[in-house]
Amino acid sequence: MLTATYAATVGVLGDGGGLGLIGDAQDDVVLSRRGDGVELWQRGRAGKRTLWTSAGRTDGVGWLRVVSTTKGEARFSYRVGNGAWRAAGESVELKALLPWDSGLRVGLVVDGAAGSSARFVRFAVKAAE
Repeated sequence: MLTATYAATVGVLGDGGGLGLIGDAQDDVVLSRRGDGVELWQRGRAGKRTLWTSAGRTDGVGWLRVVSTTKGEARFSYRVGNGAWRAAGESVELKALLPWDSGLRVGLVVDGAAGSSARFVRFAVKAAE
């Protein structure tokens, strides 16, 4: 799908799995399950930094979502089970993730030590309305 407006959603079981927007091998922004909560982080050439965190129960499937309805900007959110979607921090500016000749990719991310793994369910990407 080639569009600047989209919504991507995935369920994550366990720790370290996330949903991200990937610019290149060194530039991404990811919402992931972390311990007892959820973390929004960004990695660039200067290293990794946390943009937002939330503590709270994430037993079972933790749902992660990223939505972009404005060119160059995305909003991340999460929910536990069938609960309401909750914002994961402020909107994220995406221009710094893009090399001049590339586009962003939506992807599943596993963060942690080498050999780490995560379980994902129901990954979906669709054009945003």
